[in-house]
Amino acid sequence: MSSSCCNCGTAAQMYSLGGFSFARGNVATADKTDFTALTTAAVSSANLSQARSGVVAAGNPGIAGYACGGGITGSDVATADKLDFSNDVTTAATSANLSQARVSPAGLSERSTKSYFAGGSVSTPAYVVTADKLTFSGDSTSAVTTANLSLARTELASVSEGTSKG
Repeated sequence: MSSSCCNCGTAAQMYSLGGFSFARGNVATADKTDFTALTTAAVSSANLSQARSGVVAAGNPGIAGYACGGGITGSDVATADKLDFSNDVTTAATSANLSQARVSPAGLSERSTKSYFAGGSVSTPAYVVTADKLTFSGDSTSAVTTANLSLARTELASVSEGTSKG
């Protein structure tokens, strides 16, 4: 998933999902980049379920990637899409929707069990402290108030210490 490439690890490919194009506005377009061949091609079966930008991405290495939240024309969404790496197909995963509709939160994966998303902005306009945990085994997302940010903000970066903590 492109917006959070710290989640790419040693993968042989990367998917770039959705976004904003000055020519088209919000898009659902999916591109797949092969790191070995150094090529990129559109993969329509991997397109997001709705055109949106400001999406947060995280992945379960070798299995699936998730694109959550974002903005559509006129509002923010909590929508979660799941991309199955084995067949390049994206489907809506409503049980993984964010706890709060928002744009541009940070996100990262904790190895192969869960991902965390935090912060972002809402249409009011306001920034939020909200933290969510996505558990891969059940494709379920829930708010984790004990992990909320100390300061409301958007467009923030996320990194993992990589061995025991997300």
